[in-house]
Amino acid sequence: MKPVLVVGLGNALMGDDGIGQYVVDALVRHPFLPQQIDVIQGGSDVLRLAGAMEGRDHVVIVDAMLTRDPPGTVLVFSQEELSDRTPSVPHAHTFPAIQAIQLLKLTIPTLERAQFTVLGVAVERATRTARLSPQLTVRLPDILDRVAVELQHLVLQVAPT
Repeated sequence: MKPVLVVGLGNALMGDDGIGQYVVDALVRHPFLPQQIDVIQGGSDVLRLAGAMEGRDHVVIVDAMLTRDPPGTVLVFSQEELSDRTPSVPHAHTFPAIQAIQLLKLTIPTLERAQFTVLGVAVERATRTARLSPQLTVRLPDILDRVAVELQHLVLQVAPT
């Protein structure tokens, strides 16, 4: 088991809401993906992935966020920021990943020591379509590069196991 897990969240049948899944699909083929990282698709239910998260030093969740930022902007929320700002952190779901993380840490003692980071990708809306908006399609390579940089920084901070 690798110390870092990256989970792509979202529903690919809801347009830009599926950006997390598009990112992890591309990330597994990215030439600079650090060896210490496992990457999985999470669908739209982060709670069902508790077993995959257990035993990890760090879990990174990539998810769509409804913000006023330009579509494709990657917003980074550390665990401290998630705890301090949960009500004000934008999200695209009725039960956002941020609240799911807090619930998982409360109910699964082995997840208490894991660090979590949310990489939110700014979207304007989710629509019922099986493709990304033109804005995100064009920005996908930049989004992927930004996520890869964040992961490389994170791996430098994670102690070897």
